[in-house]
Amino acid sequence: MSLEFEISEVIPASPEDIYAAWTSSAGHSAMTGSGNEAVQELHRIEAVFARRDIEAHGFEFAGELQTLENTSDPLDISVFDPSVRRKTSRFVYKFIEPAD
Repeated sequence: MSLEFEISEVIPASPEDIYAAWTSSAGHSAMTGSGNEAVQELHRIEAVFARRDIEAHGFEFAGELQTLENTSDPLDISVFDPSVRRKTSRFVYKFIEPAD
């Protein structure tokens, strides 16, 4: 089961909804204040940075899930490090494309 399927089971989607589920190469939570500096080396991005970037493209923030948040993830090591692999803290945001 893909994460997208899991998310749609939790938050009903309509055609105008967009979900930003950062769970792959450039999308695990990063330390506060890091913006996108950790994308290449650690494969992480700061949640606030991602949200602001998507909002800057005209989408409206409509909610978030904290289900994938892991407070024991140190956020400053690679998502591929065996100590955190498959246990990283992740975020899921819901955005709505505004009507014309």
